[in-house]
Amino acid sequence: MADADEREIDQVRRTLVAKYDGTLAEDEILAAVTRAQQELESQARVDSFLPVFVRRRAEELLREQAQARGVELSHVQQVLFVDDANTGRSHVAAAIANGRGEGRIRARSGGVTPGTELRAEIEDLLRRKGHDPDELRVTPMTGSMLLASDVVVTMGLTDEEKVQMPTHGLHQVDWDDLTSLEGRDDLDQAYAEIEAQVVGLVDALLERDLASRQVDPEVERELQEVIDDLHEGRD
Repeated sequence: MADADEREIDQVRRTLVAKYDGTLAEDEILAAVTRAQQELESQARVDSFLPVFVRRRAEELLREQAQARGVELSHVQQVLFVDDANTGRSHVAAAIANGRGEGRIRARSGGVTPGTELRAEIEDLLRRKGHDPDELRVTPMTGSMLLASDVVVTMGLTDEEKVQMPTHGLHQVDWDDLTSLEGRDDLDQAYAEIEAQVVGLVDALLERDLASRQVDPEVERELQEVIDDLHEGRD
């Protein structure tokens, strides 16, 4: 297995431990990831998406174990907002999502080509809207951030910038119309535009619970074939 895959599977372990904190024991989660990895490494056709498949298979195992004990799995959904510099609109979106989610959504933000600091006018805007920007920092988008997210939202990225995102078939939403706030005089209107999009997304997530990430249909079919084979092998 490639070093990159092993690093991403380590991130899967950390992500699932955090995801089911308070619901499942850490050793139980780690054992499920190990079992999923051992099962799937023998399936040559999943090599290209091994970390994604390991997470999906591990979560299936954990659901089976929890259901057998009558335990309902729940977790805080992770949403990542990505723009170019992470100095404006992605922070605004994350602040709105965290407020709207009332503890059931954890939103973060990152930049493809991050700037140096949150712009002063954005800090002022957030304060006027009831958010605390004091702890916000410009953050570069990383593969670990993507892997830990249930939903990734791009905000006004170019096609070239989107190519830099190793999403591995994550549930991704592209808000191409939400371009930079830099130089805009109507920041209150800009806030309202972002808020309308974020509220719709958060409400949909809370209603439909997209906690179990979705991959594209081709990858989903391939994964299901592998899981079906594994189930048949246990019969």
